[in-house]
Amino acid sequence: AACFDSPLSKNGLYTSLQSWRSFSHDHLHLDLAHASSPITYLHQKTVRIMRERADNGSSSDAFAAPTKLAIGVDGGFDPDAEKAQYDEQTLRSVMVFAPGKDKVLLADLELPCGVEQVDLSVQALLDYAERSAQRAAVESAGWEEERKVSKYSQTILQLPAKRAISADAKEWVCTSCGANGNLWMNLSDGYIGCGRRNWDGSGGCGAALEHYEETGSQYP
Repeated sequence: AACFDSPLSKNGLYTSLQSWRSFSHDHLHLDLAHASSPITYLHQKTVRIMRERADNGSSSDAFAAPTKLAIGVDGGFDPDAEKAQYDEQTLRSVMVFAPGKDKVLLADLELPCGVEQVDLSVQALLDYAERSAQRAAVESAGWEEERKVSKYSQTILQLPAKRAISADAKEWVCTSCGANGNLWMNLSDGYIGCGRRNWDGSGGCGAALEHYEETGSQYP
């Protein structure tokens, strides 16, 4: 509630069984400052152990780099890739803190609800966290970039280039005015020209569109 700590943090995470709000160890005092009686917390501390890397070149290897622009599908970015590289072990315990005091033992408290009710509260909290994680997994279903085929791809004409075109687009300039920004290259004859001028005077001189129209609007 007061920071970005998680069970993976150095001192773990403390979740109040009264409010279900979570705190780092350094921020517990913020919760206890308004308490008139001891507060029971579920403390969770997760440790990670690096798995041995399988040197088999498999694309399903959690260490493999993505090969296409996609999420959650083969060859794409795996949102769980980092987690798949580790074995995780979460240690859970119930701790009680009293305002202005250090930890107190659960056995030293007179709980009107009984220890059994504490166990039920802990299980309810864990069940809620699991359901939330499952919903998040469904919402982040696989996505893959949709590559649309251009309507010109099958019929575009390739004319002899009138000049050499650098492979480095940073060296391109407008054939008409010499500008080096907002450039468009004609895919048929290699003509490079500026885009349209914007309402505020920025943009280009419009040479690309003029060339397209002057050549019969047939070379995109």
